[in-house]
Amino acid sequence: MKKLWEVFHLFVCVVLSRFNAVTSIIYVENGTSVTLNPHIQGNPEDILWTFNGNKVAEHDLTEFLEYGQFIGRSGIETISGKLTVHRMNSQDSGIYMSAIQIDGTLQNSLNEVQVIDAVQEPNVTCILNNNRESKTLFCSVSSQFPTTYEWTGSNSVQQSGQELHISKEQKPDSVFICIVKNEVSQKSTRFALKDCPTDIPQPDENIILPVILPIIGAIIVVIAMAVVIYFICQRRNRDSRRSGVKREDVNQALRKNHVSKDNEGQNINEDVNESGNNEETERMVNCEFYEDVNQAIKNNYDAQNNEKQDINEDADMSEKIEEAERMDDNEIANDSEQRNNSEDGGNKEQEMTDSENIIKETDLDGTSKALSEKPDPSDQRSESGEDLHNYEDEQQEITEAQDLTGPAQDSTSSE
Repeated sequence: MKKLWEVFHLFVCVVLSRFNAVTSIIYVENGTSVTLNPHIQGNPEDILWTFNGNKVAEHDLTEFLEYGQFIGRSGIETISGKLTVHRMNSQDSGIYMSAIQIDGTLQNSLNEVQVIDAVQEPNVTCILNNNRESKTLFCSVSSQFPTTYEWTGSNSVQQSGQELHISKEQKPDSVFICIVKNEVSQKSTRFALKDCPTDIPQPDENIILPVILPIIGAIIVVIAMAVVIYFICQRRNRDSRRSGVKREDVNQALRKNHVSKDNEGQNINEDVNESGNNEETERMVNCEFYEDVNQAIKNNYDAQNNEKQDINEDADMSEKIEEAERMDDNEIANDSEQRNNSEDGGNKEQEMTDSENIIKETDLDGTSKALSEKPDPSDQRSESGEDLHNYEDEQQEITEAQDLTGPAQDSTSSE
């Protein structure tokens, strides 16, 4: 069976591509059955039918198979190889092909099937000619498939076409039949001449006048409205052109204003950036100034600390000198008392006095040298009131020391 299908498929391709041959076209009424005859010679061994290249049914004399849309409504005769399809519809229109194996060879057939609807019953109308001497019968039917028309009458004359012309000699009781045919069916309608109208209907003036006048009035109103609309449109066009020119001027002015604003904004941004740079420079200068001021304050503070330290050292030195002077005074007093008490030790006292004077002169020379090495108090007087006070105290102490030393020297010289 598979080999038979491959051979048949090859045959279909060859036939359709090279010859495109169709042995016959079969028209089938929608909803009815169709039987396709392959016209074979001999006894079939294997039968296969296809529809547009797809399997419909096959029979190998032992088993029958159906496929696709034909399942349940197809059949194959094993003796003749005929295919029967029931309840045909428009989707069953197409090419049916058979491949039947007989004595080891294939016999093929090809049929085109077209499923169409049955024709409907026609309608006949009678038209009176203007001369009232003849009539025309017109037959029509609604159909999407090709149809043919035939007329028969009492005179047994047949005529094809939709129209049938009747002369005035025909009797009023004459009957004519319209027959409509298509490929699957035909329908007919009988029409008697007595059913035709006897007179052509004349227009009634009393009816026409009231109908025509409103129509004419409506036409006039429509024309007037059209004219008014035309002039309104023309005026609007002129106004729109004028407004368009004005709008262009406004747009140009707006563009110029926008450009000027952009330039102003750019200049403002540049000024802001420049002022920011200037502020940053001023900030840096202020920072350097503050650093210099802080450094100067720090240096001044260090100088004041050094000056205070020097003053403290000078005070300590002065206290030491005062202490030494007090000790010298005590020794001098003791020596004087001893000299007064000793009457016979004049020479010895003279020697002691000379030695004491030498010691005092040595001490005074050391004190004068220490005082000469100190800085001038007048240079520090402007810096601090406390330094001035210390200077005055030192001067007073030196004066007192000189006063104490002076009388001692005088008494020594007098002795």
